[in-house]
Amino acid sequence: MDLQDIVRAAEPQRNGLSDADLAAKTLATRKELQKDWAADTCRRYLAVAARLDSKCQEVLDKWELTFQRQTLVDSITVLRAAATACQTPDEMLMLLQTLFWEQTCKLRRSIAPKGRGHATDVVNIFRGILLRGVFLGYLRQIFPCLADAIASTAHGSFTILSMA
Repeated sequence: MDLQDIVRAAEPQRNGLSDADLAAKTLATRKELQKDWAADTCRRYLAVAARLDSKCQEVLDKWELTFQRQTLVDSITVLRAAATACQTPDEMLMLLQTLFWEQTCKLRRSIAPKGRGHATDVVNIFRGILLRGVFLGYLRQIFPCLADAIASTAHGSFTILSMA
């Protein structure tokens, strides 16, 4: 059962609470979970879950199959940064596909330096990747004669089938 399922199951107890508050209240009924699952923590995990659809899950499954625990987005901190950078599941899909492609081609071996204070660096790196995708889409529109060449880049032609 994931956090979204817990929120759906506890719906009758909502009484005007947000999803995060409802999840925290429900998890707090178990004494061992009270300390670790505050409303703020639930809000962060629910934000990640809202950005991950079945296509994103497919990419993550194949990525983990290929790289096991060495994927670029293995830690929840990195996934939360991705959820912060992305506004929609489509953006999250494009980001995950790009990162998978970059790791597979050995273009990117890590996201940002390890240690405290680098969470904003990771979000900005992800926003840069998304901006690159928007920029390439814009170039395809204003330079139709180069559309085929631009479409053959990672952002233009990458599909889930190419990971098989």
